[in-house]
Amino acid sequence: RINTPMYDLIIYGTKPGEELMPSKEYNVAVRSLNPKKFFLKFRLVSESEDEVCGFGNFRQKPYDKYQALDECPFMITNRGDNIKSMSKITIRWTTPECGCVRLSAVIISDDETSHIANDDHLT
Repeated sequence: RINTPMYDLIIYGTKPGEELMPSKEYNVAVRSLNPKKFFLKFRLVSESEDEVCGFGNFRQKPYDKYQALDECPFMITNRGDNIKSMSKITIRWTTPECGCVRLSAVIISDDETSHIANDDHLT
């Protein structure tokens, strides 16, 4: 059985395999690949191999839609009071000054099923 991805994680302004520029702002999006499949919640995470370099910054604007938790500044999610069906979200993210990072996403679909980057549902 071949799993077809349901969601896409995109960094606009880049090509596949291309390195990101340090300290540059990018638009990062999660989108449904099926126009009839929505999601209720998302979580974007930036993981760094180097604590000195950090993990970059997610921009929380508009504040009424997204939030980064104080204890997890490397993660951004939709606010608890902003649960609605979405087919795409776009967040601004500034890369760290140095080092390597890995962006990943967790999606809660409209049927309350969780999808993570390594379960073949995200590309």
